[in-house]
Formats: sequence, structure tokens, C-alpha cells
Amino acid sequence: ALSLLKECSGSDFIIDARNGFEDDPVDVEWGFKILLPAMGKTGCARCVMIMNEVNDIEGEMDMWTREFKKYFQVLRVSSLEEALERLKKARK
Repeated sequence: ALSLLKECSGSDFIIDARNGFEDDPVDVEWGFKILLPAMGKTGCARCVMIMNEVNDIEGEMDMWTREFKKYFQVLRVSSLEEALERLKKARK
């Protein structure tokens, strides 16, 4: 994903987060200290997270959302169709 964001500066990033992210402490540290700062330098302004409406991993996703918000506008949606529609409105 990072390589694509570098190649396509100004792109938006959609994440299917319905199953959460890795919560291994080493993966979280890498994501927060290396991946997200690098992604923040690509020109990407918006990140959309597709999530289930009823979510048993809400605490984990709140943690990741806070970190993503340091670099991007974050939108949370429940489907790809909703993600695309929200991005279309955000670009206007």
C-alpha cells in the first residue's frame, strides 16, 4: 500500500478493517512509528476504514483511528459503496 501511495500522490486510502489489524505489540509499534509516518508523506489526505456496525474490536480500532488521524482525515463507513460515496463528496 505504501508503494502505491508513493506512486499515486494525492490518492485516498481505503482499508477493509472489518477484521481489525494486527495487535501484536511489535506490529503496532512498527505501524505507529514507521508505516503511518511514511504514509503521511505521500500526499494522501484521506483514509476510509470499512468497519462492521457492531464491532467487538472497537477498542483496537479506536487506537488505530487516533494514530491515523495524526496524518489523515479519517472516515469510518460500513461498506465499499459507502466509502466511495463519502470520498466523492469529500473531494467536492
